[in-house]
Amino acid sequence: MGNTALVWLIVTVVLSLSYYRWKRRKVIAMLSRMNGPRSIPFLGHVHLMREFTSGEKVFHTLMRYSSLYKSPVAAEVGPLAYIFVYTPAHIQTVLTSPHCLDKTMQYSFFNVNRAVFGSSGDLWKLQRKLFTPSFGPSILHSFVSIFNEKSFIMVEQLAKFVGKPQRNYYGELVLCFMDIICGTAFGVDANIQRSPLGAEYANLQENYLEFVAIRHYNLSYYPNFIYNMTNTFRKDKKNFDSLMSLLVKATQMDKHESRLNISDIDDLREKNAETKKPQIFIDKLINEIQKDGEIKRDDLKQHLLTICFAGSDTTASTMSALLLMLAMHPEIQERVFQEVMVVCPEKNQIVTMEDAAKLTYTEMVCKETMRMFPVGPMIGRVAKEDIKLDDEITIPANSTVISCIYKVHMDPEIWGPDVKKFNPDNFLPDRTTERHPYAYLPFSGGPRNCLGVRYGWLSMKILLVHILRRYRLRTNLTMDTMMIKFSIFLKIVGGCALILDERIKMWLPLLIPYFCVGVVLVYSCVQWTRRKMYATLASMSGPKPLPVIGNAHKFYNVTAEALADTLRYFGSFPSPVCIHMGPLPHVAIFDPESAQVVLNSQHCLQKTHQYSFFWIPRTLLCAPANVWKVQRKVLNPSFGPAILGSFVPILNEKCITLINLLEQHVGKPQRDFSRDILKCTLDQIYETAFDCKFNMQLSSDGDKSMDLFEGFMELVAARFFTVWKYPDCVYQWTKAYRDQRKYITTYYQTVLEKILKHLDFVNSITKLDKNEDTEKPQNYVNNLLKYLRMQESTSKEEIYSHFGLMVFAGNETTAKTISFILLMLAIHQDVQERCYQEIAGVCPEIDQYISAEHAANLTYLEMACKETMRLFPVAPILGRIATEDVKLNDCHTIPANARIIIGTHQMHRDPKIWGTNADRFDPDNFLPENVAKRHPYSYIPFSGGPRNCLGVRYAWLSMKILIAYVLRNYRLSTSLEYDQVRISYGVMLNIKNGCQLTIEKR
Repeated sequence: MGNTALVWLIVTVVLSLSYYRWKRRKVIAMLSRMNGPRSIPFLGHVHLMREFTSGEKVFHTLMRYSSLYKSPVAAEVGPLAYIFVYTPAHIQTVLTSPHCLDKTMQYSFFNVNRAVFGSSGDLWKLQRKLFTPSFGPSILHSFVSIFNEKSFIMVEQLAKFVGKPQRNYYGELVLCFMDIICGTAFGVDANIQRSPLGAEYANLQENYLEFVAIRHYNLSYYPNFIYNMTNTFRKDKKNFDSLMSLLVKATQMDKHESRLNISDIDDLREKNAETKKPQIFIDKLINEIQKDGEIKRDDLKQHLLTICFAGSDTTASTMSALLLMLAMHPEIQERVFQEVMVVCPEKNQIVTMEDAAKLTYTEMVCKETMRMFPVGPMIGRVAKEDIKLDDEITIPANSTVISCIYKVHMDPEIWGPDVKKFNPDNFLPDRTTERHPYAYLPFSGGPRNCLGVRYGWLSMKILLVHILRRYRLRTNLTMDTMMIKFSIFLKIVGGCALILDERIKMWLPLLIPYFCVGVVLVYSCVQWTRRKMYATLASMSGPKPLPVIGNAHKFYNVTAEALADTLRYFGSFPSPVCIHMGPLPHVAIFDPESAQVVLNSQHCLQKTHQYSFFWIPRTLLCAPANVWKVQRKVLNPSFGPAILGSFVPILNEKCITLINLLEQHVGKPQRDFSRDILKCTLDQIYETAFDCKFNMQLSSDGDKSMDLFEGFMELVAARFFTVWKYPDCVYQWTKAYRDQRKYITTYYQTVLEKILKHLDFVNSITKLDKNEDTEKPQNYVNNLLKYLRMQESTSKEEIYSHFGLMVFAGNETTAKTISFILLMLAIHQDVQERCYQEIAGVCPEIDQYISAEHAANLTYLEMACKETMRLFPVAPILGRIATEDVKLNDCHTIPANARIIIGTHQMHRDPKIWGTNADRFDPDNFLPENVAKRHPYSYIPFSGGPRNCLGVRYAWLSMKILIAYVLRNYRLSTSLEYDQVRISYGVMLNIKNGCQLTIEKR
């Protein structure tokens, strides 16, 4: 019985296998016409799979067999047929065939089956058509700034490794390209290069690809139900979940996804349909999901993962190989560097698309790198139908076709006997035209080629320019010692192993002797040509200067906090004081008489260079004297008494909004209210000066504007305290310059551009309103129109400068002063109570508008305000340039071209003027009888003379009204003592403690 069963089993197996062979007779016949190693009946080439235990072994085994057999090579693994093709003609047939668009099942291991990398059929066609414009030429121009910004960051990050031992920079490249992807595809500034999450991301992505490779080369892991039971799967899933969590956070995917939750989806679809502007990847994806078509909401994370690893890992791998090739071939690196220096030589110069297009030799080097190290060395497709390769050979349907790109790229019949030599001349135009178009496929080919070819080229070129302009690359590796590995993508073992040298430092030893000689010659020349000036200055007091540097050492490494002490030191000498800052003499004024002479002199109207740090040239703040005179005459009525009355309702309205917002902080812990006050005064200036209601106090745009403004002002102050950054030609090379430009450009585009559009300002310059009442007092923006119409031409940047000045001068200075006053009143409860009683007597009703007449009657409040501005003048230093000799008195004359410093803060606290308690807060200093005893220029919080503050009356009115509203509603207190108040200053005085208050309802 047992023997009979065995016989039947054998017969059944033989018959089944025979039937199987008979059914596949057509496929077997097709495969028999192809080359390849001998197969075992029924099993095929399974016995060769024992060699496929790692990516390297798979790669080298395939290369060995491809050298033994001509393309195509057939291999069978049980019922599965694999066809390997490695001639340009065969690859072209496969990759361009409409029956060979679907990828092999191994691509499913990436877990992106519904994203453009792994999808198939109609879904892939839809995605390809949808996403191609998001990386196409029409949108690339908008990405250039991001490419440059992130390249600048990477170059700065590399600086700490200069001169250090050889190390692998692959991780830094991954993070740079990830930063770029976040900005260009998802519209977010992830700043992952500077984030502590950066290293974690690079590690998680590397592990993700490694797990894909492990499964790829282990046939037992192919079935999901088996793989899901393994320990490898559990590790893979944990890593995958962590990677996705980090990607969601970096790209702010939750924010993008929330756009799908809005209620009025039809309106959004209509709006999206109307837009003609090319959209970035995430916008295209969100809009398509809203259509309820093939792409679903659940596909979001697959698309996220695809774009991130395809846009960062593949590009970083290619860039690693490129930098390594340049380091190995210094003569080629030098030639690329020289080309870069011709096209865009400045270290901090932005690289444009036009610049990148001119880098022809650089592009040849990039292409040669991708020939030798194609990221995708093999491409797998599934033949849905029979595909005829030539007259004799046909690929059977349902077989897997592997296009061996690396084999073609290293074929000596195509590239010559020196195919293993790195030679960019392989891509000279005449050589390129001689080759088959599919002999070089670094980005795949056919309709399913890489989506971001142009994007990848441009981002790599721009980053390469930034790196080579700054660093010279070296490596201990050679072409003979370097090894490559193949896991999923082709990579170089050891990554991007480089040594970095700073290019500029190579020249320093040669330049030092010439520099020293030059300094001596220039110093001697300056001393001779300015001998008359120095003779005039010799009559003034001051510390003895050192040769060449003068008194500059007194300001070395001085901080915002220490500058007051430094000026106090110079103020200990009798005024005027001569301070030599290298070749530039400065005259410091600390007495009212001299200050009056300077501020009223027609030869001292020119502002010093430091005012240009605000980047608002040719405006009232820092325009040359001849330009300023015209502007002052036209703009003076903007804040004069004739128009101030019309501003009162606006000032009251904005103060009421502030009071309502402060309600939420009643009884809460002490906090800094500086920003609340700043947003209120910002609202006031927008409506009074520009007729714009932006409601910054109630909008999130308010905080964004504050962040931009504070960041910009921090950089202005930092430059003020860094003397070597004073020359514009030096400063424009610094990171601070780039950051400052970014802040101001963003502010212009997000805020000031709204004003321009709201007012139709640009068009208003060129057309006159016949109905305009020229007799009626005009606000700032209308008077500015009058001035600009007087000019031959006006740029948008000039308009921005005028707008920016008013926002800064009419808002920042006023808000700071109000903050100082409220803090002083909180510290001095008796003064606060007396001010409150005065306010209650003048306008007692809590809902009563405060008029200009009310404000004028608040005399004690005005004294308290003046005393605050005496102790804490927002402009602690005034700077002027003497265009001609200015005689101060019988003893002293300021020579032409000398810089003048007026120490407002020192004069305001001078015991000789204000008595022994000059540093104490005492509003009685401004009793009429006390004021009459003092020199009028002993108190100049708004400057003095013809170039004083334009908006003095406006400032007084807005400050009084706001403070009156606050005191009428709230009692202020603070834990700070007067002696604990700490000040710092540069371009403006600041109280470091902020406006720290606790408020209680009255």
